[in-house]
Amino acid sequence: MIPHNAFAIPKTIAKIVQTFEGKHKKKKANPKAKLNKANDKCKDALPIDTSASPTGDAEEAPVVVPEQVSEEAPKNEPASVSSEASSSANAVEGTPNAVEGTPNAVEGAPNAVEDAPQNEPTKAEQARLGIDKAIKDRKLVKHPATWYYRGVIYDQLLREQITSQAAPDLLNEALAAYEEAKKLSVLSSQFHSFALGNIAALWNYYLEKGIAYSLQESFDQAVDHFAVCRRIIPEEPTPLLYTAIVYHNNDKPEEALRYYSDYLQDKGSVQNKEAYPAVFRAMADIQYNKLKKFDEAITLLDTTLVTFPLHNELLEEKLLIYKDANKIEEYEASLATVVSNKNKEVESCYAYAYFLENQGRIEEAISYYQQILKLKPNQHNTLRQMGLLFYNEAIKAYAIVQKLDGQIKQLGTGGGITEDLWSLIGVNVKQPFSYPLGTALTEKIVMYSVHPFFSSTTFVVHDGPLMQSSGIGNLRISDRIKADSLDDTSTLYRYIAKKIAVELLCYNRVQTIIELERFLAKSLHYLEMAYMQNKKDKTITQALYYNYFYLKKYGSAKRMLSIMQRQKQYVSQEDDPFFTEK
Repeated sequence: MIPHNAFAIPKTIAKIVQTFEGKHKKKKANPKAKLNKANDKCKDALPIDTSASPTGDAEEAPVVVPEQVSEEAPKNEPASVSSEASSSANAVEGTPNAVEGTPNAVEGAPNAVEDAPQNEPTKAEQARLGIDKAIKDRKLVKHPATWYYRGVIYDQLLREQITSQAAPDLLNEALAAYEEAKKLSVLSSQFHSFALGNIAALWNYYLEKGIAYSLQESFDQAVDHFAVCRRIIPEEPTPLLYTAIVYHNNDKPEEALRYYSDYLQDKGSVQNKEAYPAVFRAMADIQYNKLKKFDEAITLLDTTLVTFPLHNELLEEKLLIYKDANKIEEYEASLATVVSNKNKEVESCYAYAYFLENQGRIEEAISYYQQILKLKPNQHNTLRQMGLLFYNEAIKAYAIVQKLDGQIKQLGTGGGITEDLWSLIGVNVKQPFSYPLGTALTEKIVMYSVHPFFSSTTFVVHDGPLMQSSGIGNLRISDRIKADSLDDTSTLYRYIAKKIAVELLCYNRVQTIIELERFLAKSLHYLEMAYMQNKKDKTITQALYYNYFYLKKYGSAKRMLSIMQRQKQYVSQEDDPFFTEK
């Protein structure tokens, strides 16, 4: 049988850990309570019961240690944190600075700098003296706990002195200690996993500081920190991407291109292919806008679109480059030529439809999207784009309604006669009409006559017997209008013109609201089909929520909101494209 102490942290290391955690502080006696002081002395003289601690230390200063460090260590520990790091820009996001539940986690350690008086060594500095001595012991040097805690201590020292000249050496010592702990422990055993976790936390620490420096436009410091990330976990490519972005923002195109290329060629980046289109778009932007190489930028985008067809960001960048180069007609002609072929492909139709949509030619764009859906009824990108197209048209229609409301309110509170208390004058629109907004008050209004502005509209002015005008006999207002004898500078004429304008605006408002509801219904139809294919698309879920809400499908809206909250997607009034403050 193997003695239980063989699985425990050595006593010497446990005491060093207690020093690091600040558990060796002497209790200060109360000079006003002699009895308590005497009791403390008696208590100190009592033998320590070591039965509850595998290390033989007092219960007052327990050290949480791994249950096992032998070959029989549990196999269900997390394998490698660094392997998870290669999945995204925040690869170690969600990984604590030291694995939760591990002994003496770095982030959980007391802040020695804040606790210690000035000119007095911190807890980590005191612990370093003991751990440096321990690695010279021929037995302790072979124990993984010795090296793991040496890594923890130097890790803490590094964070305390991150801006000092000693920081690089402290980093080297911490990494070397963690690596030695991994070598001396069995794969997937506790100390091996703990070391991996702390290495990943250190990587994340430098990555976050690098991002913070880049946001502060301290580009050199940001690049230095990303370089340290590459030293800590060389197989993680994310720092390459951030370095490229820093150089891109700092107007260093050649360096940015080099790091973008390095990121794409790194084996680790293969696991995050979703980022590729954004990287290629950034490279095309550099080629054209920074280096003025139009052909190279378009060739790069065309090559990328072969791998990532129907990708909106790439198509948008291509459109912007053609537009900036004043070659938009050339681009449209090339797209039209391709879609005119009998054997036209989905990709070419989608590219042309996307072009037309961005040019504001909505009806033409819809026809080409519909052609794609005839060929492939479940084509996800097209369903998504159709849904968002109608959703955006609904937002535009809502903006027009808000504008019309403002114009109606303004006309209703204008000067002159603002209210007809006895409803002696009324204006009705009898037929549909089409007119540009804002011109009703500036045109000379002639009733019951053929007028180019009101050619398809009939205005009927109602008046009562009380509305008579002296000097012209007992003619009603309508008779005066027919006779064109109502002075267009008179207050009465302006009032009638205003009532006509309000009537036109109200009619147009009703028609726009009908259009708005139609757009929302069509958007909902396509987005629901797209959502069934990809339920993680946050743009789709948000658009669906507002579609349900404004179509008064409140049950569906509530369910969609719950789904969004589970995805950690929260909405507010500022996110609502249909919300305007009263």
